[in-house]
Amino acid sequence: MVTIKDVAKQAGVSTSTVSYALSGKRPISAAVKKRVERAVLKLGYVRNLQAHNLRKGISHTIGMVHPLNYILSDGMGVYFIGSAAEALEIHVLENRYTLSLFTQPQEPDDLVAAFRQRRIDGLILMHITRYDSRVEALRKTDFPFALIGRPENMDGLSLVDFDAEQAAYLGIKHLAELGHRSIAYLDLPVHEHDQDLSYAYYLQRGLELARREFGVSLLQQESGRRNRDAYEATRALLASTPDLTALVVFAGTTQLGVLRALQDAGKTVPHD
Repeated sequence: MVTIKDVAKQAGVSTSTVSYALSGKRPISAAVKKRVERAVLKLGYVRNLQAHNLRKGISHTIGMVHPLNYILSDGMGVYFIGSAAEALEIHVLENRYTLSLFTQPQEPDDLVAAFRQRRIDGLILMHITRYDSRVEALRKTDFPFALIGRPENMDGLSLVDFDAEQAAYLGIKHLAELGHRSIAYLDLPVHEHDQDLSYAYYLQRGLELARREFGVSLLQQESGRRNRDAYEATRALLASTPDLTALVVFAGTTQLGVLRALQDAGKTVPHD
C-alpha cells in the first residue's frame, strides 16, 4: 500500500510538505504542489480519511436512531421512518458526510459512547417518549443532536414534530361543526399508550380538549394499524353504538378497513 512517505520520496520533499500540499493547511509553492500532485497520481496514493478524521477528532458521520423493530411490528411506520432516513441520507451526502443507522433500541450510554468514541459527529433521534432517558442523557453533554418528535420538556432542544394535538382537535371540530354529536375515535394500540410515546399523549390531549369544547359524545375504540384491525374495530363500534354518525381515524392506512366495515354494515359515506 502506498504511504505518504512514498509520495514524499517520489516528490523529493518531506512528509509534512506532502501533508500541507494535500490539506491546504499551509501555503506551498505552486511548483512544489505540482510535484506532489504528480507523485500522488503516479503512485496512486489515496489518503486514509478515517485516520485523518480521527486525528482531527471528527468522523464526518451523522447517526440516526432508526427504530427498525417498530417498522417490523407496524407496517405504517415503513413510509414515515423510511422517508425520513432517505431525506437525511440525501442531505448528508450533499454535505460530504456519511449516514450511520442505529437499527436497534439504543440505551442512553450507548449513544453517548458513540460520540465519545468519535463514531458520529451528530445524532438524530426518532420515536420520542414524553420523558425520554436518551434525551436527558444527551442534554448533559455538549454533543449535537436533534429530534423527530418532542418530549415533555423541550427547553433548548432542536426538533421537528407533527402537531398531533392540533390534528385530533381539528378532526373533532370539523365533525362537530357538521352537526355530529356521537363520534367515535379509532384509538392507537394500547401498547403505544403504555410506552408513553409523545404523539400518543398529544393525540389524547387534543381529543379531550375538543370533546369538552364542542360537547360531543366521544367513544374511543382501540384498533391496530392494519386494515383488518380497523375493520374489526369499526364493526364492534357499530354493534355497540347504534346512533354513531361519525368516525375519526388516526392512520390513513386503516381507512380501507373502516370503509369496508361500513359497507358491509349497509352504510354509505358520507350519506350515513
